Amino acid sequence: MALIGKIGEYKEGEEQFGNYLERLEQFFAANAIADERAVSVFLTVIGPKPYALLKNIVSPDKPSDRTLAELKQLLTKHYTPEPLVIAERFKFHRRNQKEGETVAQYVVELKRLARTCKFQAFLNEALRDRLVCGLGNSMCQKKLLTVKDLTLDKAVEIATAMELANTQAKEFNSIENKPITVNKIKSKPTYSKDKPRPSAGKQKGGSGSQGLSKAHKPTCYRCTEEHYANNCPHKSTTCSFCKKVGHLARACRKKKQQAKEVKQVYTNTSDSVEDEYDLHSVKNTSKSGIILDFLIDGNPIKMELDTGAAVTILSESVYMKYLKAWPLADSSVKLRTYAGESIKVLGQLTVPVKYENQQYTLPLYVVPGNKPSLMGRQWLEKIQLDWKNIFKVHDDTCTNANVKSVTSETLTKRYPAVFAKKGDPIKEFTSAVKIPEGTKPMFTKARPVPYALKDKVELELKRLLENGIISKIDRSDWASPIVVVPKGNGKVRLCGDYKVTVNKVLVDSHHSLPTAEDLFATLEGGKIFTTLDLTNAYLQLSLDSESRKYLTINTHLSLFQLNRLPFGISSAPGIFQCVVDQQGIPGVVCYLDDILISAPSESEHWVRLNQVFQRLEKYGVRVKKTEV
Repeated sequence: MALIGKIGEYKEGEEQFGNYLERLEQFFAANAIADERAVSVFLTVIGPKPYALLKNIVSPDKPSDRTLAELKQLLTKHYTPEPLVIAERFKFHRRNQKEGETVAQYVVELKRLARTCKFQAFLNEALRDRLVCGLGNSMCQKKLLTVKDLTLDKAVEIATAMELANTQAKEFNSIENKPITVNKIKSKPTYSKDKPRPSAGKQKGGSGSQGLSKAHKPTCYRCTEEHYANNCPHKSTTCSFCKKVGHLARACRKKKQQAKEVKQVYTNTSDSVEDEYDLHSVKNTSKSGIILDFLIDGNPIKMELDTGAAVTILSESVYMKYLKAWPLADSSVKLRTYAGESIKVLGQLTVPVKYENQQYTLPLYVVPGNKPSLMGRQWLEKIQLDWKNIFKVHDDTCTNANVKSVTSETLTKRYPAVFAKKGDPIKEFTSAVKIPEGTKPMFTKARPVPYALKDKVELELKRLLENGIISKIDRSDWASPIVVVPKGNGKVRLCGDYKVTVNKVLVDSHHSLPTAEDLFATLEGGKIFTTLDLTNAYLQLSLDSESRKYLTINTHLSLFQLNRLPFGISSAPGIFQCVVDQQGIPGVVCYLDDILISAPSESEHWVRLNQVFQRLEKYGVRVKKTEV
């Protein structure tokens, strides 16, 4: 009888073993594989590598001597070992929506990550909270935070609807902004008190009242409407901008001269119409901006970074000083300000530009006068800037006039104890785990350690012993095996597998983690942010003497008693959160081992940053240097 479907060999890395087993079960069912043939078929289809692995695992027995359930269990244990819950939850809570990722795709990814987090009854709430916190659309986040009794389904429905609305709005705007073909351009005369309208008798095509009725009405310089200035109802109106009498603010000449703010960038792709660009500012200003140093044709020229400017412009004075050897080409580009005021373009040129180790040939537009040179978005498409260094935190020693750059080196020198790799436990705080009275002790044997990891495990135990995190003991009524987690730097992390012992009977902490609403409420109004990551956060918190016996770990070397709060016990997040929640500094939130500092200004941010580091230094808390 012909077989239905094709199962294929299992190839590690191409498919999860759990999915392969599910497909294999369906293959057995579809082809009515009898139980007495199940083992033979299984060993035949899985392929040579899994078979060799099974042979090594069950040696000196043969794989065919085991039952199908035993073979599945052995391979599952090898290919998909039991993950560390705290590590899986860490990945889950750090997952944010990626650029270009839809809400539906983001929700599916969160559900995939949640499978190994053991949220159980809390699953939907965890998915809802992570969805709200991780969305890339801030407007959608604000909307979701206003919904009372928000559920996961409701959050997904609202987020999907807003995403669809944004997509459709962009499509509508792209249709509305398509260039319109201009077949004829006819000028219309304008008149003012300096240039009066000609008399009616001189109108072309008629005289007297008949000529007046056919002529176009002039644009009024008082209100910009189409009527005569002498008949304007705003002759006695006071301008709200310049406070002079006789015109409205929208027609104020002084306002047009000073208005240099960003409006919109519009590029007309029609060959019959000139291109128009709007600029953020083309004026002298006392406020310091972001100044970048360029080599243009080998000449050092400073430019102010202006992401509101569509193109890069150079003043006539700078052009004459450094680049007059380069002839100017005619340009069809028009530059306009927010108020619609035109900026004359003398011409354009294409020159070699060098910024740090980057070299390009880029266009420049020359404008009259001695205005600052601006680097616009046209150059940003080519030149890569170090945004992290540009927007780094500033040190304001309590005055706005003296702002210095703050780097991790600055803070390291000021607070060396906070950045120390080793140190004593957190001062004035201890942690405790509670076990119900009368609970029978649980002792688990040490698990075998793979030979490839044995040296690394022993080195890590030695380090923990030297740092006072663990203590060697001879006997204990309680003992849990260890889980060895390889790290990216080649070392290993040792965690007690407390789910088989203490977690079964542990009295959980009643201190809850802050919700998204709590975090957003504290950070409201912040414009400048700094994130700190605590070094081995839980291991900085001491355990009381009564709790240590419950958290003993059993290794191939000996029994070791934990002196600090370990990873892996179910009450650890609540215990540690209870400690960090007592910081009490405005604009500062703590979520487990992360500290987020926000402030509305540079000076206030530096004050709060100092307060946080002073508090950390006072209580002996250490942070990672790379995360400042």
